[in-house]
Amino acid sequence: MKNIIKLGNKQNIDDFVSKVKGKKPLFICVLGNTETAKIPGISAAGANPEITDYTPAADVEYLYFGKCKCIDGVPITPDGIPTPGLITKASLSLAEIPLLVAVGGLRILPKTPYIEFGGKPGGDISNGQAVDSSVNAYENARIFGENLAKTVDYLVIGESIAGGTTTALGVLTAMGIDAMDKISSSLPVNPIDLKIKIVNSGLQNKNLQKGDLRD
Repeated sequence: MKNIIKLGNKQNIDDFVSKVKGKKPLFICVLGNTETAKIPGISAAGANPEITDYTPAADVEYLYFGKCKCIDGVPITPDGIPTPGLITKASLSLAEIPLLVAVGGLRILPKTPYIEFGGKPGGDISNGQAVDSSVNAYENARIFGENLAKTVDYLVIGESIAGGTTTALGVLTAMGIDAMDKISSSLPVNPIDLKIKIVNSGLQNKNLQKGDLRD
């Protein structure tokens, strides 16, 4: 543990490290596609919006095999910056953490082992379109997660979902949670104003107000 570089609140980091030191983890990466990712300016999880359908599959292929099978090279941003999956791959290898892949809803399936939850790709939330069969996928994921958690000391959950932070903002806003300044982005400058516009449009198209889905 002495070789860990600590950035941010060092006390919180020390507290976390003390809780997980010597324990057995498992990394699970959840994959999904969304039409939201194809809105210009919303995501950099691919060289262009259309190729974002390949990004999740390519990410986990790289994690498993050290190379992608569904595309040449690795996923990159429009500026040529490679996927953060390179950092994830290095971290999993150095810490010898096992990997599982969970498919939430994809157009392009990875050429890896994976768990399928029965979900479908997400629509464009600006039009009020979400995910068909979401209840079934949620219940499958909940049951799987509860049982998986019994096999290890703790789970590390990651995701590769282009358009995911915008979708998350929409869900949290509908639940009444103020998350306007609490979401990240694949872009160097988070297009938060565009994300808010998309979320507000989606709520309006579904005749919803902030907090209407609190329960």
